[in-house]
Amino acid sequence: DLQQRVQKVLDNAIKKNKDKNVTQGAIVVLAKDGAILAMSGGVDYNTSQFNRAVQALRQPGSAFKTFVYLAALQEKMKPNDKLEDMPITIGKWKPANISKKYYGTVSMTEAYVRSLNLATVYLGQKISPEKIIRTAKAIGITTDIKKTPSMVLGTSEVRVLDMAAAYATIANDGDLVKPYAVKEVYSKDGYQIYYHENLEPQKVAKRKAVRELTTMREKVVEKGTGTKAKPNGFAAGKTGTSQDYRDAWFVGFTKDYTVAVWFGNDDNSSMKGVSGGNLPAETWKKVV
Repeated sequence: DLQQRVQKVLDNAIKKNKDKNVTQGAIVVLAKDGAILAMSGGVDYNTSQFNRAVQALRQPGSAFKTFVYLAALQEKMKPNDKLEDMPITIGKWKPANISKKYYGTVSMTEAYVRSLNLATVYLGQKISPEKIIRTAKAIGITTDIKKTPSMVLGTSEVRVLDMAAAYATIANDGDLVKPYAVKEVYSKDGYQIYYHENLEPQKVAKRKAVRELTTMREKVVEKGTGTKAKPNGFAAGKTGTSQDYRDAWFVGFTKDYTVAVWFGNDDNSSMKGVSGGNLPAETWKKVV
């Protein structure tokens, strides 16, 4: 029932936004232990069997900032520590905020909640790229992360399922969550030939840092870039938009579920103004 409802939500979202050049999407719903409760890898399986939830590699944009800020908090930085949101040039690269403005001295929390690119680049310069990559890999990202200055803004491609797993690990107080699709298998005569056993708790992120980050992520939904995702009750999440609106994400969790939502196009063409804070956030709310 949940699978059918999730597929219907995705189909309707894409159907209603074709004028914005939205042709594909993917949704993953995980239980607290990593059980895949629903997975939609696109629209119209008869036309394309490509599963965008597990096979597509897409840029996460600002949804990757979660790993940067987690790495910083694990290095004993505090949510109220100050960052500089000012113009910065690294080689030939000149990053900018989406608003094309800069905000001077801001707290880590404000930079995360408002998804400020310049402050995040500044933070990335304070933490070694290796630590950020290690943090992302430890909590669930399995794809290659390129060590470039722009990495902190989510330019390395990821899988939707991995993003769900990584955020589920944060929801799980820093204990690793590994997604699984099969709970048990029986033979024709009823003999059990497989049963999924949950992992022994494996701490991969510091609990204090994870809880501080979760508080920051709550504020994203309450008053930041993700207000359109706000359901009834607790929710914590992060928006993500890649360059030229090629990818739009909302990934977050409630007390019981972690949900990752992505929209884009197979040919990597741009959507028209679709960012993490609108269509993905609205779709996430419907799923939750």
